[in-house]
Amino acid sequence: MSLKRSKIKTSEKVAQDVSCKYVSYDRELENIQKIRRTVFQEEQGVDAALEFDGRDDRADHLLAYLGEEAVGTARIRKLDSRTVKIERLAVLPVARRQGIGRKLMEMALERACVLMGRKNETMIAKSKTFQGS
Repeated sequence: MSLKRSKIKTSEKVAQDVSCKYVSYDRELENIQKIRRTVFQEEQGVDAALEFDGRDDRADHLLAYLGEEAVGTARIRKLDSRTVKIERLAVLPVARRQGIGRKLMEMALERACVLMGRKNETMIAKSKTFQGS
């Protein structure tokens, strides 16, 4: 399936054909790297050495799909018993404004709570606060 800008609906709600799932970094390396390379290196000019920092094998990874096409990713790393980082959240330009980033962040925040062993935890992500359930 090839994504075309004309097929993407602009909406704040998550598109109906969007799915997110936890994936093995080793198995999905190509999709994860393609998305991150496009967003961080090509769009934002981030150096490859900074983007691919050797920590991916120690992280949980999410992939978002629009239909069958991988269009977004995020990684979650537990640093210690009190700290979990959500990093490298990226959505391809052609798939933005579909609620994909929101869906990735919601799943990543849920996973962060699990990794910290807490159900009710207030977490800060950039300037927004998430109250775990």
